Amino acid sequence: MNLRKLILPLLFIGLIGLVAGCQEAGESGGEPEALEDEVDFATAGDAIRTDITQAVAQGDVAAAAAVYTADSIFYGGDGTTNSGTEGIAAAFQRLFEAGFNATTLEPMETIQHGDWGWEIGRATFTGQSAEGDSISFSEEYTALLMQEDGMWKAHRFVAFAPRAPASDEAMAGGDDMPVAGETQAEVMPGIQALLDQFTQAIAQSDGAAAAARYATECKSYSGDGTTESGAEAIAAGYQGLFDAGFNAVTIEPVATTHHGDVAWQIGRVTFTGESEEGAALMFKEEYTALLMQEDGMWKAHRVVGFAPRHAPSDDDMTSDEM
Repeated sequence: MNLRKLILPLLFIGLIGLVAGCQEAGESGGEPEALEDEVDFATAGDAIRTDITQAVAQGDVAAAAAVYTADSIFYGGDGTTNSGTEGIAAAFQRLFEAGFNATTLEPMETIQHGDWGWEIGRATFTGQSAEGDSISFSEEYTALLMQEDGMWKAHRFVAFAPRAPASDEAMAGGDDMPVAGETQAEVMPGIQALLDQFTQAIAQSDGAAAAARYATECKSYSGDGTTESGAEAIAAGYQGLFDAGFNAVTIEPVATTHHGDVAWQIGRVTFTGESEEGAALMFKEEYTALLMQEDGMWKAHRVVGFAPRHAPSDDDMTSDEM
């Protein structure tokens, strides 16, 4: 039985319930919420992790799907999308029918800004197939959360394979990245300016200029599993890219959502260049970015890079027989 192909396109939609249901609403826009509000947000998130874990354990489709906004969108690890409560509920049903009945959720970082929230984390689902084999699967995710009817709910969610050092195939470009199902949203002029300035900085091999496109308290979760915090570390990271021979980048936003002085974007990026030996270099990633206004300009507050999502292989699933 090919369980991976049956349910993994939508396997991790349940993770977005990590902080859904929080009752502490904030004001939209303006400065970030005070520390006390952030603590309340995190505390509520702990309670909701228990709720979503119980929903999976009980195979409760309605309880699991109820944590999503009416116009929610899930970007699956295979490049597909699921939209709205009905589609997400159907995906949960397939998850349970495949035999998954337990989940472990490990948030890495959660941010609240007014009535928007953002999270990056890891999750593992386990269960038993119809043949009696133990099955499990792990992915990482980023989530955009919003207030709806006075409750925190999932608005956008992206699942991807755990970040790890790039392979030679990825450095050569790998397969073409899938096109996500959400219609391309118009990129606001200020956000487009941010992308243009970043592109120019890469072309000029200017690490400081590239890092200047990030917010003061920025963090970059790189595709190789490392995390860089602050302008100095991010500038050094780009310098390593330049030293390797990369000197050009193409950025393709797939969708952009904004609310007040906060925006979220998913897209594709391709770095190109030439090695010391004269060989052509190419590296592709997908990304999600949490953008914020700082000093009247859009800047990157959190960026997560990951390998292009693709149709899963049987090797990605583990069971007793493997």
